[in-house]
Amino acid sequence: LVAAQQQQQGDAAAAAAEVPESVHWCDMPAVEQERVGDSRIQASVGRMQAVIEAGRAIREKHARPLKQPLRRAVVVHPDPDFLADITGELSEYVTGELNVLALDTCADPLAYAELSAVPDWQGLGKRLGKDMGKVAAAVKGLSMADILAFEKSGSIELAGHTLAEGDVKVVRSFKPPEGVSPGEVDAGGDGEVLVVLELAQQDDLVEQGLARELVNRYQKLRKKAGLTVTDAVELYYAAAAADGAAAAAAEDGIPALLTKIVEGQAGYLTE
Repeated sequence: LVAAQQQQQGDAAAAAAEVPESVHWCDMPAVEQERVGDSRIQASVGRMQAVIEAGRAIREKHARPLKQPLRRAVVVHPDPDFLADITGELSEYVTGELNVLALDTCADPLAYAELSAVPDWQGLGKRLGKDMGKVAAAVKGLSMADILAFEKSGSIELAGHTLAEGDVKVVRSFKPPEGVSPGEVDAGGDGEVLVVLELAQQDDLVEQGLARELVNRYQKLRKKAGLTVTDAVELYYAAAAADGAAAAAAEDGIPALLTKIVEGQAGYLTE
């Protein structure tokens, strides 16, 4: 028994000796080499960021704050791998960052966009010299069918020269769907991917936005009162008083709207 105790104490002392007194005395850890799949993850996250940035730019353009939910976002891109990234595990981040109820994808580049081609002036100019003008004119004159064929094959023959993917940039310009007014939908992107946002403000979306604002105010009050998550409270609400005849007239419908929001969004509010 004594021998076992001595052995245990010796093991504990040896383990303690291996632990430095401060992390600042430790050597820098060795840099891990790039693992298989890292580049794929980086590409997926980059695609997600491009979609989110395009969607937020549309919101800013039309003064749609992020706290106000929108009905739907559509990501348009011909590459199925690109669309799979957006609708896979990253879809939650996209819908959350853009605050949209639904996220759809479209592989048909002509459903929401018109295509045009732009030559890489800097790269081609050095290579083609005096032929650059003829090639540039041929690139700009490509039809949408020609551009689609170029995207599929990765190369095209123009004015006696073979151009590859890096020599020509395909630009997608938004084309509103038939029967939809410009104010109800808009799109943006980086020239490669197109993001379409439905901007119409139906009553249910407005109510959801107001419910989010109500929760935000409530959480600030809890924090101010020093409450913890487990502290149950009772919430009372009322329309704020306002001055003037117009404000008084508007107030007539506010209590009813508040009641409608609280009752209609009860599940979200109680969470």
